[in-house]
Amino acid sequence: MVSIKALVALVAINIISVTAIPVPEAGSSADASSKTIAARAASSIYMCEHEEWNGQCTEDSVELGTCKNVPRGWKDRITSIRNNRKDNSKCTWYL
Repeated sequence: MVSIKALVALVAINIISVTAIPVPEAGSSADASSKTIAARAASSIYMCEHEEWNGQCTEDSVELGTCKNVPRGWKDRITSIRNNRKDNSKCTWYL
């Protein structure tokens, strides 16, 4: 039987991806500068080597809508990982 710790570690190993936040549709009252700001929005990803945010931890920033590898030295170490952004942003971790 697979433990939750092993499953989370497998899911969090290779690449971190954060989906983009919604941008107002074309023709809306939002100006170009607000679209630029939304396009460059970022989130931070918090990860720890042990369950329940214990052990050595690190935080890494990720531009929304992009993929990013986990920091050097963290592959096969992450057991706890979360998106620190509190809005509707969604993180997906790939093997």
